[in-house]
Amino acid sequence: MMGETIQIAAELDEERPNGTMIQSVVMTGQILEALAAAGQPMRLTALANHLGEPKARMHRHLSTLKHLGFVEQDPQTECYKLGLKLAHVGQAAMEQFDLRRLAEPYAMKLRDLTREWIYRDAHYLAVDVELDRAAARRWVPRPLALADPPRAIVFQAFFPSTTFGSVYREAGVLFEVTHLRRRAVFSPWMLVDDDVALIAGRELLGYPKKLGELTWQHTGDHIRTSAHRRGHELLAIDGTLGAVIANPPPMLGRAHRNIRASLGVAIPKLIAFTPRERVVEVRHAQLDVRISGSERDPLHEMGFGAVLGARLHRVDLGGAWPPLPVGLVSPFGFLRQVLLRGR
Repeated sequence: MMGETIQIAAELDEERPNGTMIQSVVMTGQILEALAAAGQPMRLTALANHLGEPKARMHRHLSTLKHLGFVEQDPQTECYKLGLKLAHVGQAAMEQFDLRRLAEPYAMKLRDLTREWIYRDAHYLAVDVELDRAAARRWVPRPLALADPPRAIVFQAFFPSTTFGSVYREAGVLFEVTHLRRRAVFSPWMLVDDDVALIAGRELLGYPKKLGELTWQHTGDHIRTSAHRRGHELLAIDGTLGAVIANPPPMLGRAHRNIRASLGVAIPKLIAFTPRERVVEVRHAQLDVRISGSERDPLHEMGFGAVLGARLHRVDLGGAWPPLPVGLVSPFGFLRQVLLRGR
């Protein structure tokens, strides 16, 4: 009886304010911070030793956090890690901040440092295609949704002049999506034939770039391009160019939503940015388009339908705002992206 009285008194003492702080709340914060900093699940003993607390007290806190969903325990290893519920709390907190306003002074400085155009006279052969919603939605991670009507831009590109010294080719897909009632584009697939462009686009801007073999032949009004990877033809475009378009739609100068994360413990984030674009010339195009696929690059499973139109964009491209995190990505959507990027 005496032991129980002492135990109850000790538990009550944890709830008494120390100055303006409640010690049990402080301990909860320290546990969550320790689990976040560890980068891997932790055993009860290791966590107790790290925070200098008795195992019994640590176990009570972890049991409560586990019951609330803020901590999870592996049934086999008995190790503890942060729970998925914290991701939802983090996303809610993120949405309460005006990140654009907070980042504006820093972004303005960055923009001033990068006033010059990163790409000059970039060539984009762009094809507007219909999408089968049921097939395409598998490649769009929540919280993004396919726009209505569902459409995509399939493109091949040639970059003859860049500030980082590479001359290279690119192929990719841009799905038209909506996010928080705003239209944007999201790229589920992209190839390049330059390692510098791959690293910059993938690590900084979240494009799912992989190395491939690409061709670009443009003579007079005739243009022919192709994209291959690991012995498979994935995309082939052949046709002629027509009249100049007076008021063309933007090519890359649209609101973007991409996924940026690592394969470690970092939570995958949805990032937003809009490249600067200056039109050099845009022309209509009459094209024959062949979209294939392979097990590693399943373009044939993305639901591409009828061609709606085609253009050759010649544009200068530059940075405006740096990529800003605007939300978290569903685990299943991120896993699909990881598998597609890593194959």
